[in-house]
Amino acid sequence: MYCPKILFMDVNEEEPLYKIYIKYVGVEGVSIPFYTILGGQRINSILMVDAYIDLPHYLRGIHASRSLESIQEVIFGYKDMLMRVEDIASNISRELLIRHDYAAKSFVYVEGDILLNTRVMDSERYSLERFKIFGKGISYRDGEDIKSRKFVGVKLAGLTACPSAQRSTYKELGNIPQNLSPTHMQRGYLEIMVEEPLNMIIDIIKLIELGKESISSPTYELLKKEDEAKLIINTYNNPMFTEDVVRSAAYKLIKLLGENKDIEVYISYRSIESIHNHDLVAVIEGKLSELAEHL
Repeated sequence: MYCPKILFMDVNEEEPLYKIYIKYVGVEGVSIPFYTILGGQRINSILMVDAYIDLPHYLRGIHASRSLESIQEVIFGYKDMLMRVEDIASNISRELLIRHDYAAKSFVYVEGDILLNTRVMDSERYSLERFKIFGKGISYRDGEDIKSRKFVGVKLAGLTACPSAQRSTYKELGNIPQNLSPTHMQRGYLEIMVEEPLNMIIDIIKLIELGKESISSPTYELLKKEDEAKLIINTYNNPMFTEDVVRSAAYKLIKLLGENKDIEVYISYRSIESIHNHDLVAVIEGKLSELAEHL
């Protein structure tokens, strides 16, 4: 007996009950391997990926498996080659639009921790320090083409001394140098994200060093007593507001990138206040040309 084949429409492609456009829908927290060389050191780590596409008003849902396939396709393509977080994010964002032919744009965010053997100030000692690295990729359709933008970033811990409290204690005590007057110090976290033009590569190590130079002092896992004393004195000698930190980082980025002033940057610093119950946050974002307007 002949039985006709019954075809069912993919439920994802059915019309939704409410035809409303969705800006981003996707998968978060997908683990991938990461290996590269930074500052002459071999890095092996695990990154977490968030990958999104937009969804037209006439489709009920995305094909989520295609998003996972896009991530794995890019990672398997590296095989034993060295990776860059910004390239990973950008390549995944492009692959998303290839596999999701109904989507007009995609957004991918990648982050993970790296460990670097770092010299402690100007001593002969080294300390294994953790830094967070980021990659962001944005792709969109332009006619028959797919265009992409990519960003690279770092996050590091640092130390600041409050200049306001230092001046107050100097006025109160009056018998010690102002730069050594007591003040409160706090750990904070500086984040720098920079758009990477197609014609250049931004060195993560340079971003980390730039960040260290933008705060009162870097922090270290391993400090001997003489290192602790020197770090504290250096911090007191370089008191900074949270606002000073982000402005310093922005200025150093302008000097570092020079002629590429139209690229977008994001800089934030969160101070975990030591004598208050709140945190203090400052953010700078925009094109480098805009940030340099008053310099």
